[in-house]
Amino acid sequence: LVFANPNSGSGNALRTFRERLEPQLRKNHIEFELIITNGSSHAKSVIRSYNDLGKFNGIVILSGDGLVSEVLNGLVEREDRTSIVPSMPIGVVPCGSGNGLLSSLFFSQNEPLVNPKFTNRAIEVCCSPESRAQPVNLLHVQTDKENIASFLSIGWGLIADIGEYTEDK
Repeated sequence: LVFANPNSGSGNALRTFRERLEPQLRKNHIEFELIITNGSSHAKSVIRSYNDLGKFNGIVILSGDGLVSEVLNGLVEREDRTSIVPSMPIGVVPCGSGNGLLSSLFFSQNEPLVNPKFTNRAIEVCCSPESRAQPVNLLHVQTDKENIASFLSIGWGLIADIGEYTEDK
């Protein structure tokens, strides 16, 4: 299952999919379904309500951290979350503005994620049958009203307001 956010970062997610990821998926005979997100919470809604999510070997996201968060939170809101979350690999092709998750994973490389080698490597990993998922620690908060998952940080108050403000700019 592939999600692409056409508005993420510099807006190149669809071009990256068409020119780079899709040819590799086809070359490796990997069937896929492409979902182009059309707004906030679209991916979360799709993931939460997808009937047969288990038919996919993984989820590939062409976007930044916002869409990764949506997909993750859609997964934790599913009835089958205890089986699907640990078994569903998520691949990220960096197409966002900050790409905090990938930046934190590749921090030791001392190179910015805008280097095409990171995108190329992400695509290789997503398309290779030999690839193995790397577990990432998650924060999961369950209240009476909702489940919330986070992979980088969680905040509230002024810090959260600043984060929202900078995303809107």
